[in-house]
Amino acid sequence: MTIMTIMTKISCRGVWVVLLGLVPCLMLAQPVPSQSPTDPVGPMWNMQALSQPPKVWPADELEHGEKATAAPGRSRSTNPACMPVKRTDWAASSAAVYRATNPAAFKKADQKVVFLGDSITQLWHTDTVNGWEGGTPVWEKYYAALPAANFGIAGDKTENVLWRITEGGDLDGMAPKVLVLLIGVNNLLPYGGKNSPGQTAEGITFLVDCLKKKLPETKILLLGIFPCGERAEDPMREKIRRTNQSISKLGDLKQVFYLEIGNRFVEPDGTLTKEKVRDFVHLSEKGYGIWAEAMQPYLVDLLNNEGKGAIWEELKQKTTPGIVK
Repeated sequence: MTIMTIMTKISCRGVWVVLLGLVPCLMLAQPVPSQSPTDPVGPMWNMQALSQPPKVWPADELEHGEKATAAPGRSRSTNPACMPVKRTDWAASSAAVYRATNPAAFKKADQKVVFLGDSITQLWHTDTVNGWEGGTPVWEKYYAALPAANFGIAGDKTENVLWRITEGGDLDGMAPKVLVLLIGVNNLLPYGGKNSPGQTAEGITFLVDCLKKKLPETKILLLGIFPCGERAEDPMREKIRRTNQSISKLGDLKQVFYLEIGNRFVEPDGTLTKEKVRDFVHLSEKGYGIWAEAMQPYLVDLLNNEGKGAIWEELKQKTTPGIVK
C-alpha cells in the first residue's frame, strides 16, 4: 500500500510550522515549491545561514550545452539530491548488520575521525555476510587506534546521507576532529539516482553546509568522487570529472579541505584494473591501501595541526587544486 508524503508549511508572523507525513518506500520525497531563499530545512536546527548555490552550475552547463538554473534556496530546491530521504531497502539492512556486530564503533563521543559515505566507505570493513571484499586490514593499520568510526551505507546518495545526519540522528552527540566525506557516485550512476553532475554537486554542497552547521568544530575532509568504469571513455568518468570540478571549490582551508586522489587508482593508459577497483566501482583491499596511503599526510595534518600545514598550500598551488598525483 502506498502512503503519500504530506508536507504542509504554514506561515504565521515569520514562524514556520512543519508537518511531515510518512515517506513511501523507495520513493523520493516530493519537492515543495520555492517561496523564499532563506526558508529553513526543517525543525532539526537553524539552517537559514547556509550559503546559496550559484545560479548556474558549470557542470550542468558543460553537460547540456546550456545554462541549467539551480533553484534558489536549496532547502526548497526541486533537486532530489538536496531533499533528505530515508532508506528502507536492503542496503540499510546490510549496514545494520555491521553496526549490530560492531557496536563500539558508533555513538562514541571520543571518536577522532568519522568516515561518512556510501558502500565505498562502508567496505572499509569487509562484508563477510554478503562476501564483499573490503579493507579491514588497512583500517586496522591506519584508523582503529585513533579511534575512528565508519558511517558508510551501501547505496546511499546525497539525499540519504542528508536524512541520516538530520532526522536519522547519525552523528548526534559526536564531535570528531575530522570527518572524511566521500559521496555522490550513486547519484551519477545510470542504475542509481541518474542525477546530472550539477545536481550531484549541489547535493554535496548542501550536505557539506549541513555538516558545517552540525559539527562547527570539526574539520571536513571532502574527497573527490573516485573514478569508475573500466575504460577512460566510460561516460561516468566525465560525469565524475564535472562533479569534482564543481565541489573542489568548496575547500576553504578553514573548515572544509578538498582532496582528490582518484588518479592513484588509474593506470597510465587511463583504465582501471580489478586489482585496485575490483568491479570498476568498489575498491579491493589493495585499493583501500592506496586510499589510506594517499590521504594519510593530509589527515595527520588535520588531526595534529588543524589543517594549517604547508602541505595544503602546496596542494592549492597546483595546476588543478586539490588533486594528488
